[in-house]
Amino acid sequence: NVGVIFLPVKPYLLLTREKRHTRLTATEGDTDMHPDEVDNLNHKIPEHMRDAMRLWIERGVPGGSFLNSVLCNDLFGAFGRADDINRAALGDYVSFLYWDAPSGCWGSPGKVKDWAEMGGLQGMGAA
Repeated sequence: NVGVIFLPVKPYLLLTREKRHTRLTATEGDTDMHPDEVDNLNHKIPEHMRDAMRLWIERGVPGGSFLNSVLCNDLFGAFGRADDINRAALGDYVSFLYWDAPSGCWGSPGKVKDWAEMGGLQGMGAA
């Protein structure tokens, strides 16, 4: 006899990645994070890192070495630079970036450099 285990699922995780990433470019006046993205940031990212993540996404302002390692997809660097709270939340950072953040702002050192030079969403909206 096989039992079924039901795990709680957050409603926004039921959306496909393609649907969550439809807003990859900013239009005129669209230089801030979408309210759904802000809500997910507030639920997934530790409180002491939320401003740094939001500044990164909206303006391309670099955070500290831990956040840079996360954004560059450097797991070992992120783990080594993390405080206890951030170390426990590494999976939440990955989930937030994958599902909610613009794909251009994370993933490799080159993408991170380009995002900073562009000025984040505000730079995209000004282009």
